[in-house]
Amino acid sequence: METIFAYGTLKDPKVQQEVIGRKVVGMPDHLDGCIKSHFQHGTRKTYPVILCSIEGHGVDGLLFSVTPEELTKIDEYENDIYRREKVTLKSGTPAWAYVK
Repeated sequence: METIFAYGTLKDPKVQQEVIGRKVVGMPDHLDGCIKSHFQHGTRKTYPVILCSIEGHGVDGLLFSVTPEELTKIDEYENDIYRREKVTLKSGTPAWAYVK
């Protein structure tokens, strides 16, 4: 299994169902050193994003597990807008996060 730190649309059970075919049970967690922001991609879509290496800030999110196949589906959903990066959460858990 792979762990994901979701801070935006992937926290939504409807999006989870659409992307990986099921709703996940997750635990709240926190990523230190980042802020949550938004950016515009295309003419009308605005997406959440985390920007890291910012001391004194942090982002709350949801930690959950997915299969390698589900991780591939999430990569396709996030496409080239984000890059997947391994982070360590406040709980000490390593997880994948999609960052800009």
